[in-house]
Amino acid sequence: MDRAEEAAPGGGHRLSAGRAGRALIGVSGCIRVDRLGSAEVKRDETASVDAAGQEPADPDKEDLARGLPQELVLALVATVALDHGHGEAIASRVFVRILGDVGVNESAARAVLSRMVRRGVLLRVRQGRTVAFHLSDAGRAQLTRGRDRVLSPRPFDHAFGEWTLLSFSVPESRRDLRHQLRARLTWAGFGALRDGVWIAPGAPEIEDVLAGFPEADELTATVDLFTATPRRPTELPALIARVWDLNVLRQEHQTFLDRWETTESGRDGELARLISLLADWFRLLRADPGLPPAHLGPDWPATRSSMTFRRLYEVWERPAYEEFLALVRHA
Repeated sequence: MDRAEEAAPGGGHRLSAGRAGRALIGVSGCIRVDRLGSAEVKRDETASVDAAGQEPADPDKEDLARGLPQELVLALVATVALDHGHGEAIASRVFVRILGDVGVNESAARAVLSRMVRRGVLLRVRQGRTVAFHLSDAGRAQLTRGRDRVLSPRPFDHAFGEWTLLSFSVPESRRDLRHQLRARLTWAGFGALRDGVWIAPGAPEIEDVLAGFPEADELTATVDLFTATPRRPTELPALIARVWDLNVLRQEHQTFLDRWETTESGRDGELARLISLLADWFRLLRADPGLPPAHLGPDWPATRSSMTFRRLYEVWERPAYEEFLALVRHA
């Protein structure tokens, strides 16, 4: 019997359509109001992984192991299930093998698969004596909403001057709902202007932000959404700097570029490289809402980041899928 899950539990200024891509990748630490909450999320994820013993066993894999296992799993299922239409469940031993190639040990890999089942992103199925996983409907919808932005050649661009203002009111008794809504808004590129008032560049669809939310009807009744244009005495550069930490955003880009900009697009170990690249790209898209470059300085690195991702993705995507199919055949 596959040991994978044997003992695991069973089962404002304006919103942008492209911005729904943040549903793919989690909570950013760049919005000031959410920084503490986001840090708690990251500490919780890291604690779970460390408790499971995650540590690159091979120094050569150390660079590939920077992504949390959940981000790496999302990257894997996004590329094989969405980009290539692979509809079959993936055996747990295949996940373990692939995650091992990016420095995640077996116990950490199995722990994250169980966690993603509990969260409703993956479904666990049995194939004879083997445990396997495939995307749930909710997980597929979540990834699909973000796919266009992930693969866009200009994922940080919006129409000039396009902003959204959103306000909401959630009772104190529903702190859980408030926290979930704030997380969704952060994913969608919003920053908190003040309590209950959020702004975002571009024009995302609020229906995409709330899609799949159990209390979507309840939340929609509390949300007011406006297209907005800044007017004096508001100075847009000062407003942007107040809502978003631009030094943090720049560092997110620089971290991505330091890792990938000079990487040679060689044909070796493409699957491990691709899912690691995608996990880092997801994290960068989550962090940067696509603020107007005119207010960010001439050396803002978003264009370099986009070009770096496209260069490597286009070389690695096809051979990575062929490598995945070979692993599945021999599982």
